[in-house]
Amino acid sequence: MFKCERCNKEFDSKNALDMHNLAKHMNKEERKEIKSLRVKSKKNKKIFMYLVIGILFLGVAYGGYSLFSNSYKESYTKGVVHWHATISVFTCGEEIDMPTPFGDDHIGSPLLHTHSDKLIHVEGKVWKKEDITLGKYFEVIGLKFTDEQILNYKNGDLCGDGPGEVKLWVNEEENFELSNYVIKDDDEYKLRFE
Repeated sequence: MFKCERCNKEFDSKNALDMHNLAKHMNKEERKEIKSLRVKSKKNKKIFMYLVIGILFLGVAYGGYSLFSNSYKESYTKGVVHWHATISVFTCGEEIDMPTPFGDDHIGSPLLHTHSDKLIHVEGKVWKKEDITLGKYFEVIGLKFTDEQILNYKNGDLCGDGPGEVKLWVNEEENFELSNYVIKDDDEYKLRFE
């Protein structure tokens, strides 16, 4: 029970007591001030509610935009691919073993990797062709390959009787794109330092 301190009347709720005090015991100025505070409180609640609704709306709108913009975004491949290519690396006439994982695992990234089958795997949707270059493949498996270097061999280093140079052969034809060459399904690559 709630009791009025001025007239000792009892009420079931605080709200009922407040209404009683407002109607019976306050002068006009006090009533105006309380009404003003209630109006401000209601306005603040409305502003807060609109702010929360606005933030939720923006979140949903941004999520929808992100979802649909990515699904219509131009990609290098039309959909998900599962490509394989073979690769051999030779330095000064000697074939170098490429790294292979243990068991069913892979080395590299989900998109670009190798299994114990010694093939280059491209698996997934390719958004940019730069994501599946030979240079990127070597980067994700932890080996060095640039236009001037393969493993620890740099252009100009001695190889046999003279200075060696990094060269790329794609399907038995020399290719000068080197680390920028975009991997394709069923390609065969031979990287040579000679």
